[in-house]
Amino acid sequence: MIGFNLGMAGCHRPRGGAPAPAPADPYLPALSAQPLGIFAVRAISGGYSGPLMRVRRVSDDAEMDLFATTGSAQPDWAALQDWAGASDISVTTLYDQSGNGNHAVQDIAGRQPMLVSAKARGGIQPITHNGSQWLSLPSGLSGNGRDVTAIAVQNRMSIGSAGGQNQAQWMLGAAWNTAGSLSFLSTIPQGLRLLTSSTFKDTGKLSRSQPEVIAVSSGSSEMAMYRDGLVSTHGLNNSGTFVGGLIGRGGASYNWWGDTFFHAVYDAALDDEELAGIRAALIPAFGIIPLEDTSLPLLISPGNSIVQGTGASYGQNNLWFTEELLTAPIHIVNCAVFGQTAATAYNSRSVYMNQFDADRPTCIMVVPEPTNDISSGATGVDCWNNYVKPFIDEAVAAGFKVLVPTIIKRSGFDSTQNGYKTDFNNLARAYCDEADIFLVDYAADDAALTLPDGTHPNSTSYAIMAGRQAAAVTAALAA
Repeated sequence: MIGFNLGMAGCHRPRGGAPAPAPADPYLPALSAQPLGIFAVRAISGGYSGPLMRVRRVSDDAEMDLFATTGSAQPDWAALQDWAGASDISVTTLYDQSGNGNHAVQDIAGRQPMLVSAKARGGIQPITHNGSQWLSLPSGLSGNGRDVTAIAVQNRMSIGSAGGQNQAQWMLGAAWNTAGSLSFLSTIPQGLRLLTSSTFKDTGKLSRSQPEVIAVSSGSSEMAMYRDGLVSTHGLNNSGTFVGGLIGRGGASYNWWGDTFFHAVYDAALDDEELAGIRAALIPAFGIIPLEDTSLPLLISPGNSIVQGTGASYGQNNLWFTEELLTAPIHIVNCAVFGQTAATAYNSRSVYMNQFDADRPTCIMVVPEPTNDISSGATGVDCWNNYVKPFIDEAVAAGFKVLVPTIIKRSGFDSTQNGYKTDFNNLARAYCDEADIFLVDYAADDAALTLPDGTHPNSTSYAIMAGRQAAAVTAALAA
Protein backbone atom coordinates (compact mmCIF):
# COMPACT_ATOMS: atom_id res chain seq x y z
CA MET A 1 0.00 0.00 0.00
CA ILE A 2 1.28 3.42 -0.90
CA GLY A 3 1.77 5.63 2.14
CA PHE A 4 -0.35 8.68 2.70
CA ASN A 5 2.59 11.13 2.78
CA LEU A 6 0.48 14.21 2.28
CA GLY A 7 3.50 16.42 2.66
CA MET A 8 4.06 16.28 -1.08
CA ALA A 9 2.00 18.51 -3.29
CA GLY A 10 0.62 15.45 -5.03
CA CYS A 11 -2.43 15.36 -2.83
CA HIS A 12 -3.61 18.59 -4.37
CA ARG A 13 -2.26 17.91 -7.86
CA PRO A 14 -4.74 17.38 -10.68
CA ARG A 15 -4.04 14.37 -12.88
CA GLY A 16 -2.91 15.59 -16.29
CA GLY A 17 -1.56 18.92 -17.35
CA ALA A 18 -5.02 20.51 -17.67
CA PRO A 19 -7.28 17.89 -16.17
CA ALA A 20 -9.97 17.78 -13.53
CA PRO A 21 -11.43 21.20 -12.77
CA ALA A 22 -10.76 22.54 -9.32
CA PRO A 23 -13.45 21.37 -6.92
CA ALA A 24 -16.11 23.90 -6.04
CA ASP A 25 -18.27 24.09 -2.94
CA PRO A 26 -21.84 23.33 -4.05
CA TYR A 27 -24.07 21.26 -1.82
CA LEU A 28 -26.72 18.67 -2.59
CA PRO A 29 -30.05 20.11 -3.70
CA ALA A 30 -33.01 19.90 -1.34
CA LEU A 31 -35.47 17.20 -2.42
CA SER A 32 -38.83 16.02 -1.16
CA ALA A 33 -37.24 12.59 -0.69
CA GLN A 34 -35.38 12.21 2.58
CA PRO A 35 -31.77 11.04 2.66
CA LEU A 36 -31.21 7.97 4.83
CA GLY A 37 -27.45 8.47 4.72
CA ILE A 38 -24.98 10.81 3.01
CA PHE A 39 -21.28 9.93 3.01
CA ALA A 40 -18.51 11.90 1.32
CA VAL A 41 -14.83 12.75 1.52
CA ARG A 42 -15.74 16.46 1.67
CA ALA A 43 -18.62 18.43 3.16
CA ILE A 44 -21.53 18.03 0.75
CA SER A 45 -24.67 18.38 2.85
CA GLY A 46 -25.72 21.93 3.66
CA GLY A 47 -25.69 22.74 7.36
CA TYR A 48 -23.49 19.80 8.33
CA SER A 49 -20.49 20.84 10.43
CA GLY A 50 -19.39 17.56 12.01
CA PRO A 51 -16.38 15.42 11.11
CA LEU A 52 -16.11 13.99 7.61
CA MET A 53 -14.32 10.77 8.50
CA ARG A 54 -12.43 9.02 11.27
CA VAL A 55 -8.98 7.79 10.32
CA ARG A 56 -6.48 5.35 11.81
CA ARG A 57 -2.71 5.79 11.83
CA VAL A 58 -1.52 2.34 10.82
CA SER A 59 1.86 2.68 12.51
CA ASP A 60 0.42 2.80 16.04
CA ASP A 61 -3.40 2.38 15.64
CA ALA A 62 -4.09 5.90 16.93
CA GLU A 63 -7.30 7.46 15.58
CA MET A 64 -8.56 10.98 14.90
CA ASP A 65 -11.60 12.70 13.41
CA LEU A 66 -10.96 14.69 10.25
CA PHE A 67 -12.98 17.91 9.82
CA ALA A 68 -13.29 20.34 6.94
CA THR A 69 -10.91 23.26 6.89
CA THR A 70 -12.45 26.39 8.39
CA GLY A 71 -14.35 28.25 5.68
CA SER A 72 -14.06 25.36 3.20
CA ALA A 73 -15.83 22.15 2.32
CA GLN A 74 -12.50 20.37 1.89
CA PRO A 75 -10.86 18.25 4.62
CA ASP A 76 -8.06 19.74 6.66
CA TRP A 77 -5.27 17.83 4.93
CA ALA A 78 -2.57 19.87 6.64
CA ALA A 79 -3.80 18.78 10.08
CA LEU A 80 -3.93 15.18 8.91
CA GLN A 81 -0.42 15.33 7.46
CA ASP A 82 0.97 16.71 10.72
CA TRP A 83 -0.71 13.92 12.63
CA ALA A 84 0.03 11.08 10.16
CA GLY A 85 3.70 11.71 9.49
CA ALA A 86 4.98 8.96 7.19
CA SER A 87 2.40 6.38 8.29
CA ASP A 88 -0.23 4.81 6.07
CA ILE A 89 -3.75 5.96 6.92
CA SER A 90 -6.92 3.87 6.87
CA VAL A 91 -10.53 5.01 7.21
CA THR A 92 -12.56 3.56 10.08
CA THR A 93 -15.67 5.72 9.58
CA LEU A 94 -17.36 7.84 6.94
CA TYR A 95 -19.72 10.01 8.95
CA ASP A 96 -23.34 10.39 7.87
CA GLN A 97 -23.86 14.00 6.79
CA SER A 98 -27.66 13.60 6.64
CA GLY A 99 -27.99 14.05 10.40
CA ASN A 100 -29.47 10.57 10.86
CA GLY A 101 -26.38 9.15 12.52
CA ASN A 102 -26.16 6.22 10.07
CA HIS A 103 -22.37 6.25 9.90
CA ALA A 104 -20.50 3.83 7.62
CA VAL A 105 -17.91 2.00 9.73
CA GLN A 106 -15.27 -0.72 9.63
CA ASP A 107 -13.81 -1.87 12.94
CA ILE A 108 -11.57 -4.61 11.53
CA ALA A 109 -8.21 -3.05 10.64
CA GLY A 110 -7.47 -5.34 7.69
CA ARG A 111 -10.80 -4.46 6.07
CA GLN A 112 -10.49 -0.69 6.35
CA PRO A 113 -10.17 1.23 3.06
CA MET A 114 -7.17 3.49 2.74
CA LEU A 115 -6.27 7.07 1.95
CA VAL A 116 -3.72 6.89 -0.87
CA SER A 117 -2.24 10.28 -1.68
CA ALA A 118 -1.45 9.37 -5.28
CA LYS A 119 -5.18 8.96 -5.93
CA ALA A 120 -5.99 12.63 -5.33
CA ARG A 121 -7.66 14.50 -8.20
CA GLY A 122 -7.70 18.27 -8.22
CA GLY A 123 -7.53 18.41 -4.42
CA ILE A 124 -10.13 15.67 -3.84
CA GLN A 125 -8.78 12.67 -1.95
CA PRO A 126 -10.96 9.53 -2.26
CA ILE A 127 -10.95 6.48 -0.07
CA THR A 128 -9.51 3.44 -1.86
CA HIS A 129 -10.73 -0.18 -1.74
CA ASN A 130 -8.48 -3.06 -2.82
CA GLY A 131 -10.99 -5.89 -3.05
CA SER A 132 -11.02 -6.76 0.64
CA GLN A 133 -11.76 -3.37 2.21
CA TRP A 134 -15.22 -1.97 2.79
CA LEU A 135 -17.44 0.02 5.15
CA SER A 136 -20.64 -1.30 6.71
CA LEU A 137 -23.91 0.62 6.86
CA PRO A 138 -25.80 0.26 10.16
CA SER A 139 -29.16 -1.40 10.74
CA GLY A 140 -30.55 2.08 11.34
CA LEU A 141 -30.25 2.68 7.61
CA SER A 142 -33.34 0.84 6.45
CA GLY A 143 -36.30 1.39 4.18
CA ASN A 144 -38.79 0.04 1.71
CA GLY A 145 -36.89 -1.90 -0.91
CA ARG A 146 -39.39 -0.88 -3.59
CA ASP A 147 -38.74 2.83 -3.18
CA VAL A 148 -35.09 3.65 -2.71
CA THR A 149 -32.29 5.39 -4.57
CA ALA A 150 -28.55 4.93 -4.15
CA ILE A 151 -26.20 7.33 -5.89
CA ALA A 152 -22.41 7.46 -5.80
CA VAL A 153 -19.30 9.10 -7.19
CA GLN A 154 -16.81 6.31 -7.78
CA ASN A 155 -13.81 5.45 -9.87
CA ARG A 156 -13.48 1.84 -10.97
CA MET A 157 -9.86 0.81 -10.93
CA SER A 158 -8.21 -2.53 -11.29
CA ILE A 159 -9.75 -5.91 -11.29
CA GLY A 160 -9.58 -8.98 -9.17
CA SER A 161 -11.28 -12.36 -9.15
CA ALA A 162 -14.07 -13.43 -11.50
CA GLY A 163 -12.52 -11.54 -14.37
CA GLY A 164 -13.72 -8.22 -13.06
CA GLN A 165 -17.27 -9.10 -14.09
CA ASN A 166 -18.83 -8.91 -10.63
CA GLN A 167 -17.20 -6.00 -8.88
CA ALA A 168 -19.84 -4.45 -6.67
CA GLN A 169 -19.29 -0.96 -5.37
CA TRP A 170 -22.12 -1.21 -2.85
CA MET A 171 -25.10 -3.20 -1.66
CA LEU A 172 -28.24 -2.51 0.34
CA GLY A 173 -29.41 -5.15 2.78
CA ALA A 174 -27.86 -7.21 5.52
CA ALA A 175 -27.88 -10.56 3.72
CA TRP A 176 -26.41 -11.19 0.30
CA ASN A 177 -28.77 -12.46 -2.40
CA THR A 178 -31.84 -12.46 -0.15
CA ALA A 179 -34.99 -11.70 -2.12
CA GLY A 180 -36.28 -8.24 -1.34
CA SER A 181 -33.33 -7.16 0.74
CA LEU A 182 -30.45 -6.68 -1.68
CA SER A 183 -29.65 -4.23 -4.41
CA PHE A 184 -26.10 -3.86 -5.61
CA LEU A 185 -24.42 -2.09 -8.44
CA SER A 186 -21.41 -3.45 -10.26
CA THR A 187 -19.37 -1.62 -12.88
CA ILE A 188 -18.20 -3.93 -15.61
CA PRO A 189 -16.30 -3.13 -18.83
CA GLN A 190 -19.52 -2.96 -20.85
CA GLY A 191 -21.54 -0.91 -18.37
CA LEU A 192 -23.41 -1.27 -15.10
CA ARG A 193 -24.78 -4.43 -13.60
CA LEU A 194 -27.56 -4.61 -11.05
CA LEU A 195 -28.55 -7.70 -9.10
CA THR A 196 -31.90 -7.98 -7.37
CA SER A 197 -33.16 -11.35 -6.25
CA SER A 198 -30.60 -13.07 -8.51
CA THR A 199 -31.59 -11.04 -11.59
CA PHE A 200 -28.85 -9.30 -13.54
CA LYS A 201 -29.51 -6.18 -15.60
CA ASP A 202 -26.93 -4.20 -17.56
CA THR A 203 -26.80 -0.75 -19.06
CA GLY A 204 -24.33 0.29 -21.63
CA LYS A 205 -21.67 2.82 -20.83
CA LEU A 206 -18.06 1.72 -20.77
CA SER A 207 -16.02 2.15 -17.61
CA ARG A 208 -13.90 5.27 -17.44
CA SER A 209 -10.55 5.92 -15.81
CA GLN A 210 -12.02 9.12 -14.35
CA PRO A 211 -14.55 9.43 -11.52
CA GLU A 212 -18.19 9.25 -12.59
CA VAL A 213 -21.69 9.56 -11.13
CA ILE A 214 -23.68 6.32 -11.00
CA ALA A 215 -27.09 5.59 -9.48
CA VAL A 216 -29.94 3.13 -9.19
CA SER A 217 -33.49 4.32 -8.51
CA SER A 218 -35.91 1.57 -7.47
CA GLY A 219 -39.66 2.18 -7.71
CA SER A 220 -42.80 0.09 -7.36
CA SER A 221 -42.71 -1.28 -10.90
CA GLU A 222 -39.26 -0.65 -12.35
CA MET A 223 -35.65 0.23 -11.64
CA ALA A 224 -33.68 2.93 -13.43
CA MET A 225 -29.92 2.65 -13.76
CA TYR A 226 -28.19 5.98 -14.27
CA ARG A 227 -24.67 6.67 -15.48
CA ASP A 228 -23.10 9.69 -17.15
CA GLY A 229 -26.56 11.01 -18.00
CA LEU A 230 -27.66 7.71 -19.57
CA VAL A 231 -30.80 6.12 -18.10
CA SER A 232 -31.75 2.48 -18.58
CA THR A 233 -35.03 1.21 -17.09
CA HIS A 234 -35.97 -2.36 -16.26
CA GLY A 235 -39.36 -3.75 -15.29
CA LEU A 236 -38.42 -5.26 -11.96
CA ASN A 237 -38.36 -4.13 -8.37
CA ASN A 238 -36.60 -4.98 -5.15
CA SER A 239 -39.74 -5.66 -3.12
CA GLY A 240 -39.63 -5.78 0.65
CA THR A 241 -37.35 -3.92 3.01
CA PHE A 242 -33.61 -3.59 3.30
CA VAL A 243 -31.57 -3.12 6.46
CA GLY A 244 -28.01 -1.82 6.42
CA GLY A 245 -25.60 -2.56 3.62
CA LEU A 246 -22.01 -2.10 2.48
CA ILE A 247 -19.86 0.47 0.65
CA GLY A 248 -17.03 -1.17 -1.29
CA ARG A 249 -18.50 -4.67 -1.38
CA GLY A 250 -21.58 -6.38 -2.75
CA GLY A 251 -21.64 -9.42 -0.52
CA ALA A 252 -20.02 -12.86 -0.84
CA SER A 253 -17.22 -12.57 -3.44
CA TYR A 254 -18.61 -9.43 -5.07
CA ASN A 255 -15.79 -7.09 -4.10
CA TRP A 256 -14.65 -3.66 -5.24
CA TRP A 257 -11.35 -2.42 -6.59
CA GLY A 258 -11.56 1.34 -6.87
CA ASP A 259 -12.18 4.67 -5.18
CA THR A 260 -15.18 6.10 -3.36
CA PHE A 261 -15.75 9.86 -3.29
CA PHE A 262 -19.44 10.05 -2.38
CA HIS A 263 -22.34 7.77 -1.53
CA ALA A 264 -25.95 8.54 -0.59
CA VAL A 265 -29.17 6.60 -0.04
CA TYR A 266 -32.63 8.20 -0.33
CA ASP A 267 -35.97 6.82 0.86
CA ALA A 268 -37.71 7.22 -2.51
CA ALA A 269 -37.30 6.41 -6.17
CA LEU A 270 -35.83 9.65 -7.52
CA ASP A 271 -36.90 10.58 -11.03
CA ASP A 272 -34.59 11.53 -13.89
CA GLU A 273 -34.86 15.26 -13.15
CA GLU A 274 -33.96 14.78 -9.49
CA LEU A 275 -31.03 12.53 -10.34
CA ALA A 276 -29.82 15.05 -12.91
CA GLY A 277 -30.03 17.79 -10.25
CA ILE A 278 -27.88 15.80 -7.84
CA ARG A 279 -25.39 15.00 -10.59
CA ALA A 280 -25.22 18.68 -11.52
CA ALA A 281 -24.05 19.42 -7.95
CA LEU A 282 -21.66 16.47 -7.78
CA ILE A 283 -19.80 17.31 -11.01
CA PRO A 284 -18.23 20.55 -9.73
CA ALA A 285 -18.06 19.33 -6.14
CA PHE A 286 -15.75 16.46 -7.10
CA GLY A 287 -14.03 17.95 -10.15
CA ILE A 288 -15.66 15.52 -12.59
CA ILE A 289 -15.23 15.98 -16.32
CA PRO A 290 -18.58 14.84 -17.81
CA LEU A 291 -18.26 12.20 -20.50
CA GLU A 292 -20.81 14.07 -22.61
CA ASP A 293 -18.34 16.95 -22.97
CA THR A 294 -17.55 16.19 -26.60
CA SER A 295 -15.02 19.01 -26.85
CA LEU A 296 -12.51 16.53 -25.40
CA PRO A 297 -10.84 13.66 -27.28
CA LEU A 298 -11.76 10.09 -26.38
CA LEU A 299 -9.39 7.14 -25.85
CA ILE A 300 -10.81 3.59 -25.75
CA SER A 301 -8.58 0.85 -24.35
CA PRO A 302 -9.74 -2.77 -24.56
CA GLY A 303 -7.24 -5.31 -23.33
CA ASN A 304 -6.37 -7.47 -20.37
CA SER A 305 -5.24 -7.12 -16.75
CA ILE A 306 -1.94 -5.57 -17.84
CA VAL A 307 -3.97 -2.61 -19.09
CA GLN A 308 -5.98 -2.49 -15.88
CA GLY A 309 -3.28 -2.98 -13.28
CA THR A 310 -3.49 -5.58 -10.56
CA GLY A 311 -1.90 -6.64 -7.30
CA ALA A 312 0.25 -4.00 -5.60
CA SER A 313 -0.28 -1.54 -8.46
CA TYR A 314 -4.08 -1.73 -8.54
CA GLY A 315 -5.57 1.43 -9.90
CA GLN A 316 -2.19 2.71 -11.02
CA ASN A 317 -1.84 1.32 -14.50
CA ASN A 318 -0.34 2.70 -17.67
CA LEU A 319 -3.59 4.55 -18.47
CA TRP A 320 -3.62 6.20 -15.03
CA PHE A 321 -0.09 7.50 -15.50
CA THR A 322 -0.70 8.37 -19.16
CA GLU A 323 -3.48 10.74 -18.16
CA GLU A 324 -1.11 12.43 -15.74
CA LEU A 325 1.52 12.99 -18.45
CA LEU A 326 -0.76 14.57 -21.03
CA THR A 327 -0.82 18.35 -21.28
CA ALA A 328 -4.56 18.60 -21.99
CA PRO A 329 -7.58 16.66 -20.68
CA ILE A 330 -8.89 13.61 -22.50
CA HIS A 331 -11.61 11.08 -21.71
CA ILE A 332 -9.91 7.72 -21.09
CA VAL A 333 -12.19 4.69 -21.12
CA ASN A 334 -10.55 1.62 -19.59
CA CYS A 335 -12.58 -1.39 -20.70
CA ALA A 336 -9.98 -4.09 -20.17
CA VAL A 337 -10.96 -7.45 -18.68
CA PHE A 338 -8.90 -9.77 -16.51
CA GLY A 339 -7.59 -12.65 -18.62
CA GLN A 340 -9.02 -11.29 -21.88
CA THR A 341 -7.41 -12.49 -25.10
CA ALA A 342 -7.04 -10.51 -28.29
CA ALA A 343 -9.33 -13.07 -29.88
CA THR A 344 -12.10 -12.30 -27.37
CA ALA A 345 -11.64 -8.56 -27.80
CA TYR A 346 -11.85 -8.95 -31.59
CA ASN A 347 -15.03 -11.00 -31.33
CA SER A 348 -16.50 -8.20 -29.15
CA ARG A 349 -15.16 -5.45 -31.37
CA SER A 350 -18.52 -3.84 -32.11
CA VAL A 351 -18.76 -2.76 -28.46
CA TYR A 352 -15.60 -0.70 -28.92
CA MET A 353 -16.05 0.43 -32.52
CA ASN A 354 -19.48 1.85 -31.68
CA GLN A 355 -17.85 4.33 -29.31
CA PHE A 356 -16.55 6.43 -32.19
CA ASP A 357 -18.01 9.93 -31.91
CA ALA A 358 -17.64 12.25 -34.89
CA ASP A 359 -18.40 15.25 -32.67
CA ARG A 360 -15.12 14.79 -30.81
CA PRO A 361 -11.88 16.29 -32.13
CA THR A 362 -10.17 12.88 -32.02
CA CYS A 363 -11.06 9.32 -31.07
CA ILE A 364 -8.20 6.93 -30.28
CA MET A 365 -8.33 3.14 -30.03
CA VAL A 366 -5.63 1.15 -28.20
CA VAL A 367 -5.53 -2.24 -29.88
CA PRO A 368 -5.52 -5.23 -27.46
CA GLU A 369 -2.20 -7.10 -27.46
CA PRO A 370 -2.17 -10.92 -27.41
CA THR A 371 -0.05 -11.88 -24.39
CA ASN A 372 -2.84 -14.14 -23.10
CA ASP A 373 -3.36 -15.71 -26.52
CA ILE A 374 0.34 -16.61 -26.70
CA SER A 375 0.21 -17.89 -23.12
CA SER A 376 -2.56 -20.24 -24.30
CA GLY A 377 -0.55 -21.53 -27.26
CA ALA A 378 -1.34 -19.17 -30.14
CA THR A 379 1.50 -17.98 -32.34
CA GLY A 380 2.40 -14.33 -32.70
CA VAL A 381 1.88 -14.44 -36.46
CA ASP A 382 -1.58 -16.00 -36.12
CA CYS A 383 -2.56 -13.41 -33.49
CA TRP A 384 -1.47 -10.60 -35.79
CA ASN A 385 -3.18 -11.96 -38.91
CA ASN A 386 -6.39 -13.25 -37.31
CA TYR A 387 -7.17 -10.69 -34.60
CA VAL A 388 -4.92 -7.68 -34.22
CA LYS A 389 -4.49 -6.61 -37.85
CA PRO A 390 -8.23 -6.99 -38.59
CA PHE A 391 -9.00 -5.03 -35.39
CA ILE A 392 -6.68 -2.24 -36.58
CA ASP A 393 -8.27 -2.16 -40.03
CA GLU A 394 -11.81 -1.91 -38.65
CA ALA A 395 -10.84 0.76 -36.13
CA VAL A 396 -9.23 2.91 -38.83
CA ALA A 397 -12.25 2.42 -41.09
CA ALA A 398 -14.51 3.54 -38.21
CA GLY A 399 -12.51 6.77 -37.89
CA PHE A 400 -10.20 6.03 -34.96
CA LYS A 401 -6.54 6.90 -34.67
CA VAL A 402 -4.97 3.60 -33.56
CA LEU A 403 -2.29 2.81 -30.99
CA VAL A 404 -0.59 -0.58 -31.33
CA PRO A 405 1.24 -1.82 -28.20
CA THR A 406 3.97 -4.42 -28.22
CA ILE A 407 3.96 -7.33 -25.75
CA ILE A 408 6.08 -6.97 -22.62
CA LYS A 409 8.10 -9.79 -21.10
CA ARG A 410 6.41 -12.52 -19.07
CA SER A 411 8.26 -14.92 -16.81
CA GLY A 412 5.88 -17.75 -17.67
CA PHE A 413 6.80 -17.70 -21.34
CA ASP A 414 9.05 -20.52 -22.50
CA SER A 415 11.50 -20.12 -25.38
CA THR A 416 8.84 -20.95 -27.97
CA GLN A 417 6.39 -18.40 -26.54
CA ASN A 418 9.13 -15.78 -26.36
CA GLY A 419 9.71 -16.44 -30.04
CA TYR A 420 6.01 -15.88 -30.72
CA LYS A 421 6.20 -12.65 -28.69
CA THR A 422 9.16 -11.46 -30.80
CA ASP A 423 7.35 -12.34 -34.02
CA PHE A 424 4.30 -10.30 -33.00
CA ASN A 425 6.34 -7.33 -31.84
CA ASN A 426 8.32 -7.25 -35.08
CA LEU A 427 5.09 -7.26 -37.11
CA ALA A 428 3.68 -4.42 -35.00
CA ARG A 429 6.83 -2.33 -35.34
CA ALA A 430 6.96 -2.82 -39.10
CA TYR A 431 3.32 -1.89 -39.60
CA CYS A 432 3.14 1.28 -37.57
CA ASP A 433 4.58 3.51 -40.25
CA GLU A 434 1.06 3.63 -41.69
CA ALA A 435 -1.00 6.83 -41.38
CA ASP A 436 -3.16 7.09 -38.25
CA ILE A 437 -1.40 4.08 -36.68
CA PHE A 438 1.06 4.71 -33.86
CA LEU A 439 3.40 2.27 -32.13
CA VAL A 440 3.49 1.99 -28.33
CA ASP A 441 6.68 -0.02 -27.93
CA TYR A 442 6.38 -1.22 -24.33
CA ALA A 443 8.72 -4.13 -25.02
CA ALA A 444 11.58 -1.75 -25.77
CA ASP A 445 11.72 -1.13 -22.03
CA ASP A 446 11.58 -4.81 -20.99
CA ALA A 447 14.90 -4.63 -19.15
CA ALA A 448 13.62 -1.76 -17.00
CA LEU A 449 10.26 -3.33 -16.13
CA THR A 450 9.69 -5.08 -12.79
CA LEU A 451 6.90 -7.67 -12.70
CA PRO A 452 6.32 -8.79 -9.09
CA ASP A 453 4.14 -11.72 -10.14
CA GLY A 454 5.97 -12.36 -13.41
CA THR A 455 3.15 -10.87 -15.50
CA HIS A 456 1.94 -7.50 -14.19
CA PRO A 457 4.19 -4.45 -13.82
CA ASN A 458 4.56 -2.58 -10.56
CA SER A 459 3.70 1.12 -10.31
CA THR A 460 7.19 2.27 -11.29
CA SER A 461 7.09 0.09 -14.39
CA TYR A 462 3.61 1.30 -15.34
CA ALA A 463 4.97 4.83 -15.17
CA ILE A 464 7.70 3.84 -17.64
CA MET A 465 5.13 2.29 -19.97
CA ALA A 466 2.98 5.41 -19.68
CA GLY A 467 5.79 7.55 -21.08
CA ARG A 468 5.63 5.63 -24.35
CA GLN A 469 1.85 5.61 -24.43
CA ALA A 470 1.59 9.34 -23.67
CA ALA A 471 4.00 10.08 -26.53
CA ALA A 472 1.86 8.00 -28.91
CA VAL A 473 -1.35 9.67 -27.70
CA THR A 474 0.23 13.08 -28.20
CA ALA A 475 1.29 12.14 -31.72
CA ALA A 476 -2.20 10.81 -32.52
CA LEU A 477 -3.83 14.00 -31.26
CA ALA A 478 -1.50 16.12 -33.38
CA ALA A 479 -1.91 14.04 -36.56
